[in-house]
Amino acid sequence: MYPEDLTGLHISGVYIHEPGDLIMNIAIAILGFILFFKIRPFRSIFERYLGLFLLMLALASVGGIFTHGFPTYLGPLNFYLLWAFKNSLISLGNYFVIMAFAHVLLPQKSNQFNWIMILKAMISIVLLFATSSFVPVAADLALTYFIVLFLIFKYKNKLPGSHHFLTAFIVAVLSGFSYVVRYDIDPLWFTHKDIVHLFVLFSMWKIYKGIQTNRDKPLT
Repeated sequence: MYPEDLTGLHISGVYIHEPGDLIMNIAIAILGFILFFKIRPFRSIFERYLGLFLLMLALASVGGIFTHGFPTYLGPLNFYLLWAFKNSLISLGNYFVIMAFAHVLLPQKSNQFNWIMILKAMISIVLLFATSSFVPVAADLALTYFIVLFLIFKYKNKLPGSHHFLTAFIVAVLSGFSYVVRYDIDPLWFTHKDIVHLFVLFSMWKIYKGIQTNRDKPLT
């Protein structure tokens, strides 16, 4: 986890470990904050949950700026704490995105979903700290997006702008293949993680477009 092979770049005396990931995390953070504030004030619980999902991605990427870009300036302990915290935000974001769609598409079962999704997030975070591995969060991401896709496919007639949301989460699922295959186009500037981040940027934009479409038919 903490880098042992310092194969990054030195620019004006500053060591940047993964410059491609640094740029991508900056882009995700900026887009996430912009979209979060563009959809405020929230007009529904649906928008609030999706807004919080985008905010968690943005905040996690702020942490990623430091862990991917400047790990040697953090030191092993601070690196681990920041790495674990930022990835915990991803699991928290997974909770928000599932609850957004559960609240709209299965309102009569949203309470049951709530407790199950809280438990899912807690398990993911505990395993993250226990294993010092991103795998529990990756598994939580995959499970979350499959659940969301199932809900949208099954109840898409109840959801204006469902095509935007379908595209967003299909792309998000496909990004997982880049994480698994781990093919690096360039070891510094365009790794498999950067490919995943490109998918994330596109998914975030499509979620925003879906929210805009829903504003033509407000959800409660």
